[in-house]
Amino acid sequence: MRRLDPTRVWLLFRGWQSLTDAASLALVSLRLPILLAGALIAGLGLTLAAVMPETGFRPAPREEAESALRTMARTGRAGALLVRTTPVLFLIMAISAFSGAWSEAWDRLNEAHLLRDVGLPSFLGSGSVVWFGVIAVCGIALSIVVARPVNRRLALAPRRTVARVLLTLDIVLMGAAVVFALAGSFALAFAAMMVAGVSRSLAGPLFSSWLNQSIEDSSVRATVFSITSQADAIGQWTGGPGIGVIGNAFGIRAALLVGAFLLSPALWLYGRAARHGGAEPELERLPVTATS
Repeated sequence: MRRLDPTRVWLLFRGWQSLTDAASLALVSLRLPILLAGALIAGLGLTLAAVMPETGFRPAPREEAESALRTMARTGRAGALLVRTTPVLFLIMAISAFSGAWSEAWDRLNEAHLLRDVGLPSFLGSGSVVWFGVIAVCGIALSIVVARPVNRRLALAPRRTVARVLLTLDIVLMGAAVVFALAGSFALAFAAMMVAGVSRSLAGPLFSSWLNQSIEDSSVRATVFSITSQADAIGQWTGGPGIGVIGNAFGIRAALLVGAFLLSPALWLYGRAARHGGAEPELERLPVTATS
């Protein structure tokens, strides 16, 4: 009999405890867990400020401060130049932007879709707060049980393998998003949400691994990761409003479908990278790259 991973069991227990506590408070008032969480964070900050003072900090002379600013600016320019002159990084930025546009639609509309289009089951008087707690707990459990071992196994996989796995996960994610948008029953919608959640849990660390393997200059690694996050944010604030307009005009299902199909360009980009071993040798031969 296989031995249970104590860390996995503990994470599952803590996730269950946090979500059930929040759901219990929300049954009293939806504002209560938010207000309590904010108060706890503020209290933690004040407590740390009192018990953990900074005693070793010394302001840097103006010359050194200006030098630090110049260093930051130089690192930022080097990171941007690396992205421009490394085609696979530019490809990764594009994937991140399309994924950001999809996630904006999914994260903002999935609960409204369940409430307004699908409907939540009535089981022993359970309300929407309880059901959303159950959904969240099940999602955490699947991510811990499925995604964590798989990500550990693929942590040191070569770029070609990572690109192929990401392509497969993107196909699964897009299919789950379409099924969720068209679902007419809670069971089907719930299953699609679980598949989408596990796919996202698997894809996140692998995407970071692929990005990390594609950065040869370690001095700008943090900057490139930051640029990738900005690409995701650009996808969110450019795709989100348009999807919202579609939702207002044609309904939430239409908005979720459009959001799902925003993942389709990433399929082509992942496929292109997978064919080239996780890199972009064809684009690297283009004159525009050499002169960037």
